Amino acid sequence: PNVKQVATVPQGKVGEFYWSFGVSWIPYATDHVFNQLSCPSKIMDGLASGRPVLGTDIPECRLYPDWISIFHTVDEAVELIRKRLSNAASGGAKSASMEQVAFVRDKHPYLHRARQLLERLDAGDARA
Repeated sequence: PNVKQVATVPQGKVGEFYWSFGVSWIPYATDHVFNQLSCPSKIMDGLASGRPVLGTDIPECRLYPDWISIFHTVDEAVELIRKRLSNAASGGAKSASMEQVAFVRDKHPYLHRARQLLERLDAGDARA
């Protein structure tokens, strides 16, 4: 009863949606090529919520070891979820949450990322 699956969320409600959860997780299949090459928008959305973020071992999740806890098995995921929820309930995640929000706000605003993409496209950078 405490797990929700929602098919779609209007973009204007994404922040409110993420704030309603105690933990965000990204349980992507690690052996799927799309997941290995993608940059899920839910990473920054989850981080911007200030809530703990858990993810499978896909390359994009590995870029944020200070903010995303990686799990490899179902048992590890369960343990991390319990630990993060317990920590948040005891108030232990408060300062880390504000640091996490500041990280996203200062280092990864979408406007900044869009400018980087346009610069790379203009320069013919294959990474774009």
